[in-house]
Amino acid sequence: MKQLFLSRIASYNSPNAPRMINNFIDSVKYFMIKENRSGRGIYYDDFSDTIYYQIHTAQYLLDIGDYSRVQLIVDDIQTPKPHSFPLYWVQIYNERPEYANILKPKIIQYINDSTTGTLERSRLLYDLRKKQGSAFFPDLLDFTRTSPDPWIRHIVLFQLVEMNYPNVLALLEERFLQDSYSTMKREIAETLLTRYGSINEYAFLKNNIGAVSRPIVAEMIQDRLKEFIPPKPSAMISVFVLLDSLKSYIVQSQNYNWLGNSYFVTELTKKLDEAKKHLTKKHADVKDSIKCAKEVRKFQKKVNEVYEETLEKGKKHEHHKEKFVTVEGWKFLYYNAQYILDRLPALKKEQEEED
Repeated sequence: MKQLFLSRIASYNSPNAPRMINNFIDSVKYFMIKENRSGRGIYYDDFSDTIYYQIHTAQYLLDIGDYSRVQLIVDDIQTPKPHSFPLYWVQIYNERPEYANILKPKIIQYINDSTTGTLERSRLLYDLRKKQGSAFFPDLLDFTRTSPDPWIRHIVLFQLVEMNYPNVLALLEERFLQDSYSTMKREIAETLLTRYGSINEYAFLKNNIGAVSRPIVAEMIQDRLKEFIPPKPSAMISVFVLLDSLKSYIVQSQNYNWLGNSYFVTELTKKLDEAKKHLTKKHADVKDSIKCAKEVRKFQKKVNEVYEETLEKGKKHEHHKEKFVTVEGWKFLYYNAQYILDRLPALKKEQEEED
């Protein structure tokens, strides 16, 4: 009852709360007296109960930002069975760096313990991430690479994604190849395709589907690759930059053997160079944008034409032989050309038919 009263006092930010809580901590050992189990009326102090109430009451001080009794909790954390709540360990770790060497191993041990509550461990990670920011990257990397709990490896990896960890793409690919948790592999694949969706991520998944041991998950990723459409680029990116990106997709498609031969590569590149020329004129106007659109449309039609021919022939092609476009190359070239056309003046039918 006294504890409940003190918790209410603390929650109301009463100016008397620190004094009353400290008085309780100091005096609790005098009234924590229990009757001896023999029933003979002999009384004794129950030390374990005394510590329990002192620790839990000291946590009320932390709730109001008072760290005057933090040593009680730090000492408790170092016992085999601490009475304090792990959320307070993180609070002390975040606010009192002098205790970091004591607290950090205990926090890591608790987060990695799959027998404890998942929601509480998630909250610990959230509080650490929120306070520590990028300084917490090394610890998060350790969790996602070495935690014995696949659930922790999973959620920490995607925390790093949300935090825009600088090397996140390399990390996602690394975990896709090395982690055994199939659910995480499926979500990595989805993230690579939907959040990033570049030609390199697509090729990575296509070339490394064998790293997925569960057949049903591998099939799901393969189906996702089949239905994949490159994401629309940001409206903040200029058409000029998009044309350069599309040119790079020609080269990358050729490198992945999704496009050939060298003469066809040159033909497509020239069409995009012509399109760029119309945008680089000193006083480019709507007419120049239309001319640019016409060149991009020619590019798109040529890609589609060769792709359909490739489907009809249905045979494997090599760089030095006849021109071809596989479905993978077609996706990146055709759709990204369309995204450029969407940003340019719409062409009338007769304009599309002009040479």
